[in-house]
Amino acid sequence: MSKTAHTPGLLELHDEQEERQAIEIHPVGDEDGLTTIADVLWASSETAIRRKEGLANAHRLCACWNACQGISTEAVEDGVVKELREACQALADEAMQYCNTSICRDPFLWPDAKLSARIDAARAAIAKATNTKG
Repeated sequence: MSKTAHTPGLLELHDEQEERQAIEIHPVGDEDGLTTIADVLWASSETAIRRKEGLANAHRLCACWNACQGISTEAVEDGVVKELREACQALADEAMQYCNTSICRDPFLWPDAKLSARIDAARAAIAKATNTKG
């Protein structure tokens, strides 16, 4: 587990460097390019294929870093993102089951009139995160 604080803030991709077969990841706003967080390399005899994979990896690294803002490194390493997704799925399933009961079919009896919209939003977020239909 990480004991040192990581660089705070969001990340972005910087210039692709063909001669090095790499792309750099920097903090957002690092205009002078002096703070490299990572170099993603794709050196290979199959350069065109590996380049696409290297760029995709760099995009994923930035996206994951940026999506986990506010979550400790230890929690990420311990699988909290997966746990949050699973908990959200279970909650959405349970809420939908509740809303399918005869009592909840009458919107005047709902404890919160926005419940259905919230369930739909949770299911849409889960579908987007898992690349499945909601």
